[in-house]
Amino acid sequence: MNCLFLCFVEFSLAIYIMLAILFCVLFTSFKSYSFPPLLSIITSSSIFVFILLLFQLVDISDPSFVLLNGLSIYSPFNIFFQALLFIVGCFILFLNRSYYSVRLLFQYEFDLLLIFSFLALSALCFSNDFLFVYVILELQSLAFYVLAGFWKNSEYSNEAGLRYFVIGAFSSCLLILSFSFIYLSLGSTSFDIIAVITSEDSIRFNLTFFGICLFLLAIFFKLGAAPSHFWICDVYEGALINISAFFSIIPKAIIFCLLFKFVLLAFLNHSAICSFLMTFSGIASVLISSVVALYQKKIKRLLAYSAIGHVGFILLAFSSGKLDSVRSALIYLVIYMIMNLGLFSLLIGFSSRGFLFKYLINWSFLKKWNIMISLSLAILLFSVGGIPPLAGFYSKLNVLILLVLEERSVLALTLVILSCISCFFYIRLIKVLFFNLSSNNILFDRNCLKGFELSLTTSFFFVVFFLIKPESLNNLLSYVTLLFIF
Repeated sequence: MNCLFLCFVEFSLAIYIMLAILFCVLFTSFKSYSFPPLLSIITSSSIFVFILLLFQLVDISDPSFVLLNGLSIYSPFNIFFQALLFIVGCFILFLNRSYYSVRLLFQYEFDLLLIFSFLALSALCFSNDFLFVYVILELQSLAFYVLAGFWKNSEYSNEAGLRYFVIGAFSSCLLILSFSFIYLSLGSTSFDIIAVITSEDSIRFNLTFFGICLFLLAIFFKLGAAPSHFWICDVYEGALINISAFFSIIPKAIIFCLLFKFVLLAFLNHSAICSFLMTFSGIASVLISSVVALYQKKIKRLLAYSAIGHVGFILLAFSSGKLDSVRSALIYLVIYMIMNLGLFSLLIGFSSRGFLFKYLINWSFLKKWNIMISLSLAILLFSVGGIPPLAGFYSKLNVLILLVLEERSVLALTLVILSCISCFFYIRLIKVLFFNLSSNNILFDRNCLKGFELSLTTSFFFVVFFLIKPESLNNLLSYVTLLFIF
């Protein structure tokens, strides 16, 4: 019965996409049902479907089973990531509603592409075979390429879409090449069978080593981690701000779910290779983020380099390849998603028809316009920067404690120094908020605030609640980590 319920979640999302396409194609021929009302219907119905699917996941009692001859495995750990996907997806769609009228984007294809990418990411949560992973990643990438260049009137958006397509094609080549090496060496693409084969220490793996390295390099491209980070800033800056928010928050969580299964399920006995590569990429990401972000004057590029640094912290948290590292990585990942949701909701909410907060100096008027929103943004920035006793500090502290317990104190000390450097560019933005003056006057559209009130309030109250009871999130994610082994 549970099998039917979970299949219903996937199939119902696919059926909804097909019905939405038919509905949009039919009603766009009527002028009275043209783009603005049609887009509002699609957005509202998508949020409603996500909420229904989320409640369906909560009702499942024993969800562990295998589908598609082992290509897909449903487990409580995977369902947690799918629930996280639907929750954050509701916020993203809700933010989009207020953004469409501001940027005069009334094409219904926009939301359909988002839902299509959600379907691919949802299926990726349960992947248990390299072939299935490749097909789903390509399905997801097709939607991402179009979304990155969706604003066809902007040269920057067109460049972002083309750049993302070229980099995505290159990472896909690395991915399929890594799967080929693993299959030639081990004779299987299933995670379970590979785990059994690699448990034999007497077997020598030559091609497997290259397969693991190429797979991790492709994953670093998908995550935007060093040394594969060079595309992320241009794509974030060129894409629409709500698409940048989507790229920054949702796909990273699902890619990390895939990385956890790759290291701890398929290649647990060979995690030393993965540990070395993730440590190198993690420390390089934090270093590049801390240094290069100091020279950024545009807010989207600043958030892009900030995302690179946070991905580096998550990689370092997971670099030991143990269950304790999964818990630390999950804590950092969830806090990062909530904090980024609040920051990007502000950017989306303050986008107006005649002006966009593109440069850091543009935020100097926010204090005069609304002091409470300025204070909320300052608290979020302190949290993202890791200032105690906020949630961001707790997530970084977990990573540092884990590294010290694993006798990697030099690496922990390096992270402390780099974190102190990275705090500077967050505090610099707070200084612009409260102390900078500008001679230009900007007219704010108060109606555009309706879209981000829920996201900003959720992020702010999460920080406040975390100060009062930080063990709640820790206990929840410790339980989720234990579900990984069952």
